[in-house]
Amino acid sequence: MRSILVDDCTVTVVGLPFLAEYVQQEFLCPGRVPKDRDDRWTYERLGGVLFLQPESRGTTVKYKVDFVVNPSVLPSCALPPPVVFLFSKLRDITEEREKQRYAGVPSFSEMLKERWALEKTEPSSN
Repeated sequence: MRSILVDDCTVTVVGLPFLAEYVQQEFLCPGRVPKDRDDRWTYERLGGVLFLQPESRGTTVKYKVDFVVNPSVLPSCALPPPVVFLFSKLRDITEEREKQRYAGVPSFSEMLKERWALEKTEPSSN
């Protein structure tokens, strides 16, 4: 069985800091309730997750892409290697395009890390 989930594209998770790491960790260790015999939440039949965000610039539409392959997928459910290669390449192109687009501008995650570091060093006002 294959599933596709499509949102309304008004808010996207593409580019969300640490998204790929979160999905990868979920693939490796799915959240489960061990004592619930009906909890069969697993990703063994899911080959990967592809996130797309369309961006319109004039008459051109470009897509931001993030892709995470499932290393624990059953062989019979795995995505074909050319598909994994293509989606991975599109993800890499998106990352490079975003690096060029925001060169010299700190990322959201960098700003958060900087703010957290400042909060640790600032004396408490309590």
